[in-house]
Amino acid sequence: MRYESIADIFSANRKIREGLEIVLGGVSPEEAARVPDEGGWSIQQIVEHISLVDGGTAKICGRLLDVARADNKPSDGRFELSDDFNRLSDTASEAKFQAPERVQPTGDVAVTTSTAKLAESTAAIEAMQPDMERLDL
Repeated sequence: MRYESIADIFSANRKIREGLEIVLGGVSPEEAARVPDEGGWSIQQIVEHISLVDGGTAKICGRLLDVARADNKPSDGRFELSDDFNRLSDTASEAKFQAPERVQPTGDVAVTTSTAKLAESTAAIEAMQPDMERLDL
């Protein structure tokens, strides 16, 4: 999907989070902890990973906004990615990646704990939306 504005990105993220909440609402703790027979992560591990990544994203966005506030360079609210970035993204969508150690799930964190952390980082990022729309990052 291609986004044209910061508002588009925030809107899409809200819909994705709502979908995640719906899916997780139908999963028992036992199901969430079950690791697939063919390997990979359990639902619990996936949600833990998402919460770790989102927490890091909130911190990075906060630092970028601190710099943007200091520079006070206005934005028109549009969002553009370079052709190179789009091309790499298309290629990456087919690749399998290994999560960096700092966002590797332990498997010991309950889905409810991870979703609570995710809600905290989501609220922090949502609070940044006005400045993200107003300032050029």
